[in-house]
Amino acid sequence: MFGISKLLIIWHALWAYLLIPNKEVALTEVDTDAIYGMQSRVRSLFPVMTEQSDYFSNYKLNLYRAECPLWDNDNAMCSSQGCAVDTLGENEVPNIWKQLSEFEQPSKKNEKECNWEHDSKLDYCYLDEVSSGQECVYVSLVGNPERFTGYSGDHTATIWRTIYEQNCFVIDDDESSQEKSKRDSFYKPGMYPFQLTPKEDDIISVSPSIACQEKRMLNKIISGFHASISSHICENYYDAERNRWTRNLECWLAKVGNYPERIENIFFNYALLHQAFVKIADQLEDMEYNNNTFCPDNLAIDARTKLAFDNLAFQSQQDRKVIMSSKLFSDEESQRFKETFRRHFHDISRIMDCVGCDKCRLWGKLQMTGYGTALKLLLESETHLSDLRPSEIVALVNTFDRIAHSVQSSFWFQLRRRADLSVKFLQYVIALSFKAPMREILSFFTEQLWYIFYAILYICNVPRLI
Repeated sequence: MFGISKLLIIWHALWAYLLIPNKEVALTEVDTDAIYGMQSRVRSLFPVMTEQSDYFSNYKLNLYRAECPLWDNDNAMCSSQGCAVDTLGENEVPNIWKQLSEFEQPSKKNEKECNWEHDSKLDYCYLDEVSSGQECVYVSLVGNPERFTGYSGDHTATIWRTIYEQNCFVIDDDESSQEKSKRDSFYKPGMYPFQLTPKEDDIISVSPSIACQEKRMLNKIISGFHASISSHICENYYDAERNRWTRNLECWLAKVGNYPERIENIFFNYALLHQAFVKIADQLEDMEYNNNTFCPDNLAIDARTKLAFDNLAFQSQQDRKVIMSSKLFSDEESQRFKETFRRHFHDISRIMDCVGCDKCRLWGKLQMTGYGTALKLLLESETHLSDLRPSEIVALVNTFDRIAHSVQSSFWFQLRRRADLSVKFLQYVIALSFKAPMREILSFFTEQLWYIFYAILYICNVPRLI
């Protein structure tokens, strides 16, 4: 008899097929289940900030005039229309940005409330000196979304290889001499190997076991950053044949999905940004540091902006122990390595000025600033929210939003991959079992019903779905 117990067995078997085994995320205190759960609790808060708030949906940076430290970028510019950035004219810049003391001389009225202190010795990334006369521009992040631009080829490959080689990461050993020659031709004389900030103490004597965890962390951050960018490109991919923007599963599989370590590193980066906001929430609970203002004349706008920011921080605080930053650089020997760690990450951020695609450079610089700000909060105990520049706060929030999108993308793409495989299997069984026209009818309805089933599961956001 086909009883309830057998139905339950079949149901659990189907459920096990749909779900991936829970996996620990290296160098964190959590697993993939936990990060899916954390992301689902805060994702609705991001649009309020990154799309509806003038403070967090705009950015000021040196986009066009910053010097690439490696090569002459004149011949590396992307000619695709998708690479272009629409900057804001003077009359389009939101008032909240005009009033920030970092960009205008502080008046007596706002000098006390809005003047941020800054210690460059604690920076983990290169920050544009937006108040020092550099030729900076304002951009709308909503009007210039991170997506497929068509920027690819030798130049973009050289950018990423330079980033990985700067940190002595493991790279493919099968590069041909022709490819190596092509890559080396980009560099300025004397700039390869990469030496932006040559220091005698760059090579310090620390035991491999001391530096191992910290080196792995830096490797995971850069790998996760790379995989996250690839996820955004594949999630917002331009289909030239159909003339529309769509998700591209094949793109995602080729760049991310077929490499489990890249997916894990996306989750690690989410944990890193999450832990930074936990520290911010702890500071906001302390009245000594909970006096931050976003400095508009309109107090109502300031209150709404602060409420959205505080809400994101306190929601993150519900999961406190995600990355134990206190274990990093915790002794004297590893502390000596931290300065080298900081300098290498700082140098990587400068490579973003070598990117030939304007829109890619915009989002690359913003997200490197976001990761650098998170590291400064977590690794420099004396760093407080009041020490951060407005550009760092905006970058931190938008980078958190970007990595949350990448976690969600991994959920959707893995779900779609399993759906495609399932449909192909069912259609194969139908093809063997039925003749035309019943075969075609059953195949069609099976495909439609199966995708509807997966769509329902996606909408319900079952956290461990594949």
